[in-house]
Amino acid sequence: MWLQLIAGLKSFGDGIGGPIKAFSERFDAEGNLVDRSAARNSAIIGSLFDPLQALKTRGSYAGGWTDWNGEKYLNHIEEQEKERLKQEKERLENVKQKQKKIIYVLIALVVIVVVYYSLKD
Repeated sequence: MWLQLIAGLKSFGDGIGGPIKAFSERFDAEGNLVDRSAARNSAIIGSLFDPLQALKTRGSYAGGWTDWNGEKYLNHIEEQEKERLKQEKERLENVKQKQKKIIYVLIALVVIVVVYYSLKD
């Protein structure tokens, strides 16, 4: 019974805390935090409501156990966002390259058809 109560409270807290965290950890186009102090405050408040998650988070990045002011955490999430943006940019570049190849093949086919019908006469 106690586990169900705790799970229910955690679920309720995640429902409230998730959007707050998403709002406070917003990034600009380059992957930098828009408001570092809001992100830091959100992380501190979130750790008070979910200490187990706070421990997991502390252990998930280099220097987490000695990060007293939260700067390493903020740098860590910025690095993650920059890496995500880099991967997305690479994916889009690959798509563009494939689109160019398809266009070149279509142009070649059109040229072949035009040459074929011009020589047919």
